[in-house]
Amino acid sequence: MPTTSHYAAFRSWTVGDTKLDWGGAESGQGDFEGRNAGGSPTVWTTNDQSNNNAYHALNRSASRSTKHYVLKFRIGLGLLHFPRVFIDFEILHSSL
Repeated sequence: MPTTSHYAAFRSWTVGDTKLDWGGAESGQGDFEGRNAGGSPTVWTTNDQSNNNAYHALNRSASRSTKHYVLKFRIGLGLLHFPRVFIDFEILHSSL
């Protein structure tokens, strides 16, 4: 995930986010400038490489009317007897 200031809230709200949800902040989930998360954080991105703040390599759409958001999460395979194995995902979600 890029480290520009555009992603600051996203990075703060990922701290302590242990469940994929959008029903409000979890106990212990990070806040950003005094604002609680609304659930698992997403962040708006662009495919315009000249926009150094919001550019994300996953965003390959040329459409300017579509909004693209990235969700990042990790799944642990402990229940499948692989206690130290995790799968990381970054998913691009698009909406009009």
